[in-house]
Amino acid sequence: MGRKGEKNKKTKKIIVLKSREDRVKEIVEMTKKLRNLGLDNKLDEIKQFNNICRDYIDNGESIQGKIKIVQANRTLEYVLPRRKNNEIIVNLKYIKE
Repeated sequence: MGRKGEKNKKTKKIIVLKSREDRVKEIVEMTKKLRNLGLDNKLDEIKQFNNICRDYIDNGESIQGKIKIVQANRTLEYVLPRRKNNEIIVNLKYIKE
């Protein structure tokens, strides 16, 4: 039994979404890191990922998924969130043969 006078008061949290400038800044930083690793627009899979990033910048919807990069024996896993307190996650995982 609960105590008298105690009520469950739920407070609504304000959800702060990323602005277009925030999304552009994070995507530019991430693409620079991918280029430093030798993954640029020469690969079709990276072109596909760049198109996904452009859609993310334009629409602001959260997107996540995986893209296999066969030439590099890697899988590109990405999470592109829409909330401001969450960061973009891009992970390159080695494909075991």
